[in-house]
Amino acid sequence: MRSLYIDGAWRDSASDEALDVVNPATEQVIDTVPAGATADVDAAVEAAASALPAWSALTPGQRVTHLARALELFDARLDDVARLLTTDMGAPATFATKVQAGLPARMFRTYIDLVEEHGERYFGGEEVDNSLVVHEPVGVVGAITPWNYPLHQVVLKVVPALLAGNTVVLKPSEVAPLSAYWLTEVLHEAGLPAGVFNLVSGTGPVVGEAIAAHPRVDMVSFTGSTRAGTRVSQVAAETVKRVALELGGKSPNVILPGADLAKAVKRGVADVMRNTGQSCNALTRMLVHRDSYEEAVELAAASTARYVPGDPTDGDTRLGPLVSAAQRDRVRSYVDLGVAEGARLVVGAPTPSRSPAPATTSARPSSRTCATTCVSPRRRSSVRCSSSSPTTRWRRRWGSPTTPSTASAPPCGPPTPTRGWRSPADCGQVRWSSTAVP
Repeated sequence: MRSLYIDGAWRDSASDEALDVVNPATEQVIDTVPAGATADVDAAVEAAASALPAWSALTPGQRVTHLARALELFDARLDDVARLLTTDMGAPATFATKVQAGLPARMFRTYIDLVEEHGERYFGGEEVDNSLVVHEPVGVVGAITPWNYPLHQVVLKVVPALLAGNTVVLKPSEVAPLSAYWLTEVLHEAGLPAGVFNLVSGTGPVVGEAIAAHPRVDMVSFTGSTRAGTRVSQVAAETVKRVALELGGKSPNVILPGADLAKAVKRGVADVMRNTGQSCNALTRMLVHRDSYEEAVELAAASTARYVPGDPTDGDTRLGPLVSAAQRDRVRSYVDLGVAEGARLVVGAPTPSRSPAPATTSARPSSRTCATTCVSPRRRSSVRCSSSSPTTRWRRRWGSPTTPSTASAPPCGPPTPTRGWRSPADCGQVRWSSTAVP
């Protein structure tokens, strides 16, 4: 079993529990990481707090020197981490190299370039009229990252925080933690001072909660589901710390009359299928004019059928496995639910075996699959931006959240008497569904 990284050294967890890391393509256990305990978070935060005065006192250029060495090692080992991401979370090899590993490398370089160009002026103070504006480090930052872009999200949180003079305690997703361990090894080899960066693996309810609640953590940066983000905000509020949230959502893809429908639908499907559909910014609700609906469904079905699941280690594979058996089962359940509620399945199988084969359906807007992914025909007058809140739109479809009707509401949406908001990220990714408006 791997160890935790606290105060510049690898050390055993206070907990004896372990978490298996499973290759989603083979469903074989490939590694184990500690299921960290609250005591581990305490130790990591104390190390980060102790390292903060010296690290924040460095000039921006001095901090760049530390991180630039890490970037050199990162770039030199890019192929290694790309292969690791393929086994850790199932990213197809080509996508893993270009995006899952390549994009974090580019962002790492971008942050360093920004500080090299603007750091002295930005952190040295700037006169505005008769005032002096000085930017200072926040302090100890707790970073909690998701599994869908595991290395990318870690880099986006950790690197700018360190360059700005903060120290960091990271909790990567327990579903795909290995690239975070890889980055930790890179930072350690680059000679980052002890305590400046710390890694505690584990689950959200234990490690994530302890980070959000810790009185010496000055800021929490979280990416994940709305339900978990709500909990992070609630816990962090007890110590009045800063909170930055990037939460799940469902983005509309509006195709207006007069557009090249074939090209627009093809691009829309490609956007949804990127990263095997596991992207929070995927355009998963396609809105088309009523007159173009049937043609759009046919085009979407044809485009979807071209995405054939394959071995993610094969360079020609575009669609790999979903990240876990639990995620696969959620996706399958939503395809089955759509069919059970009257959806028309136009491509794919209603109950695929182990493969995450994409499915395209045509369903009514009252179908609960529409809370996750929809393609809807709209009259010209109804294609517009809405100023109504999510709760208002929910009431129109399901009734007020305060009424008993919410007891049977879909699993994604406003709160019920027994739970808070839940995002589509809690419910899995539906490969493709389309909705007919009566």
